[in-house]
Amino acid sequence: MQIENPIFPLALPVFASALRTGHGRAMQQVETYGAEGLEDKIIETCVSCLSYDPQCEAEREPWLSTIVDSAKLQNQVIQAIGALLCNPPIEDHRDLNQRSAMLKEFAVNGALDARRLLYLSLARLSRTADVIAADQIVALDGVGGLIFVARQFGRWLLDDPDFWVDDWLIEQLDASAGSGVGLARNVSMTLLHLAS
Repeated sequence: MQIENPIFPLALPVFASALRTGHGRAMQQVETYGAEGLEDKIIETCVSCLSYDPQCEAEREPWLSTIVDSAKLQNQVIQAIGALLCNPPIEDHRDLNQRSAMLKEFAVNGALDARRLLYLSLARLSRTADVIAADQIVALDGVGGLIFVARQFGRWLLDDPDFWVDDWLIEQLDASAGSGVGLARNVSMTLLHLAS
């Protein structure tokens, strides 16, 4: 089977397929030919995780945020995510995780609304141990983000003693800071002090 080169500019169905499969031709389209007529598809792809299998596919948020920046759609994507936070439908955790990761990418680039919405996204999924946005908050704001998340974890523990809390966020913070056990120990002591 011979693979054919894409014909630019891409038609909407071809562009939508490239967004779903994570092909670089989607980026080429936006960077070279613009995003006119493709805006709704880009926004939809940012708020709904279209990847087939997150275990074998790379995270898409850095790639998607580059497409969004090139298409000048950052505000529209942030507004779409905010609207879903206000009126949440029944959610897939992959959609929620992707939205949180997109908000983190935008917040890193200075979008204050994205930072605010990311913090509002912190949620525990019912009937699971899954927590949405905790990783992204800690990755974005380090120790300050960890303290915010830990306080919410404490509230959830008060309401549900079976809620599972471990040190994975502290380990994540250590790994990102490259500091080893020193930072984890200091943060743990700070959190114990805040809890008392």
